Amino acid sequence: MNTHPQDPSDQPQSTPGSVPPPPVPNPEVAPYSQPGFQAGGEYAVDTGVGEPTTKGSKKKGLILAGAAAGLVALGAGGWAIKTFVLDKVQGAESPEAAVSRLVESFESHDSIGAYGSIDPVDVELVGNSADRFLSHFDSLSEGELQGKLTDAWKAIDLTSKDVEYTVEDLGSGYARVFVEKGEFTLDADATKVSDLAVDSYNMLLDSGFGALIEETGTEKPTEDEIRAEVTESIEQEFPMTFTAQDLNAIPLDSADSLTSDLGGLSGLTDPFALEDGLEGLEGLGDDSAGLGKDGTEAVETIRFGFIATQSDSGWYVSPSVTAYDLQSRAMGVEPDYAALPAATPAASPEEAAANLVNGFTAGLKEGKLDGGLGLLVDGERRVATTQLGSDDAGDIASDIIEGMKQIDISDAEFELDRKEGDIAYLKLKSLKLSGEVEGQSGTVDISSECLGVNAAGMNISMCIRDIPAAQELGLDKVRLIAREVDGGWLIAGSESSSDASGILLSNVDRLAKEGKLTDTQWWIDNSGVLGQLLGSM
Repeated sequence: MNTHPQDPSDQPQSTPGSVPPPPVPNPEVAPYSQPGFQAGGEYAVDTGVGEPTTKGSKKKGLILAGAAAGLVALGAGGWAIKTFVLDKVQGAESPEAAVSRLVESFESHDSIGAYGSIDPVDVELVGNSADRFLSHFDSLSEGELQGKLTDAWKAIDLTSKDVEYTVEDLGSGYARVFVEKGEFTLDADATKVSDLAVDSYNMLLDSGFGALIEETGTEKPTEDEIRAEVTESIEQEFPMTFTAQDLNAIPLDSADSLTSDLGGLSGLTDPFALEDGLEGLEGLGDDSAGLGKDGTEAVETIRFGFIATQSDSGWYVSPSVTAYDLQSRAMGVEPDYAALPAATPAASPEEAAANLVNGFTAGLKEGKLDGGLGLLVDGERRVATTQLGSDDAGDIASDIIEGMKQIDISDAEFELDRKEGDIAYLKLKSLKLSGEVEGQSGTVDISSECLGVNAAGMNISMCIRDIPAAQELGLDKVRLIAREVDGGWLIAGSESSSDASGILLSNVDRLAKEGKLTDTQWWIDNSGVLGQLLGSM
């Protein structure tokens, strides 16, 4: 069990079967005391200059990837616990108590307690996106997917010892929670993970992609071969023990590789990717050739910190903001949480979409990428602000801004396709891009149905209705999604992307089962005006 700088006898007791109550902070201990922090909220990190390297740097990269992936998985898993249950789980009384409850729930496999520790904004964002994606797959059962999430949860064991936390108050209801002391051990049940890998592979074979495997004659591993490979990989990497020191000195190159390298974790359920995925993670942060007193370059490090958010019901852990906060700091950008704009809902979904485009365009003219963020739903607005709202972010995106300054965005107009409860599906009626790029002027007219290009002596116009293959893929069904919030309308970008992905992948799956996806003649016969255009070039 974790220990905290407070008297355990002061903790409220739980009844059998209930969610463990959060620890009560000791008023005699300053909750935001942060040894090593300097004026302005910056942390003085020892980069280890002149110290010899140990093989621990290799481990730290894997720890970082595992910790971040675990948070993302928890955010997604919140969707598997029904809303009426989560509504009954109140937030913790302090940032460190929120993290403590999350860790303790992870240790005891208390899924309600763990997901009740996750920021409801994250749960709603991921849940809505998952619902939109799954709505396009008749054969993909929501209950089956929820069951697999639960199985994955139970396949991983975490234990901790003598853990203490410190907190950096970021203001505006945000705090960064660090692990100051303690030890953790992460283990995986090879049998359970093997079962998940086999089940996932069988699901793949039952899909349209399974038909592609059959068609291409790809050699298929047996279930025994899958289990043997998974078991060997798990036994090589686990159990894994790491300490607060590991989390407080993670090489920056590991953090900077966060987004791309997390893809290797898909190997836990993909028998083809498991070995390569674990090997890729194993190499994260391996700087064993670069340190020492011989004058070689030292590796800069960063502290892993959970981001806790405060709402009316208490403190929660936000997986999405934690991931983006870590990535931003690794890039040298200190997020400004006070810069989070308030929501500015529009009177109609069409107006919300047009205002978002116009706000973004106006921001570009001022050299910023955060224009119109008030038109996004809560979860997306705060993550976008973390990435784009800081003054430092302008340097990172300077090339994008300069390039976009040469383009005039105008005539943004949307129309309502349909409403389903508090969700509106929008079609792009018109959007014009005009300007000069590399000495060539031109215009591009875009709508949900057609594309027109007039540039460099070319005048091209094509519509989805004239390309049967595009209709088969469902491109004519792609819509921008807006949500009604407190009587106004906000744009849900993640839901829109998930809905579009569901449309496209479900149709790809269908075409594969029908044998059309790899049928060259079918594509030629159904390319329509696109085929004519390509043939004339």
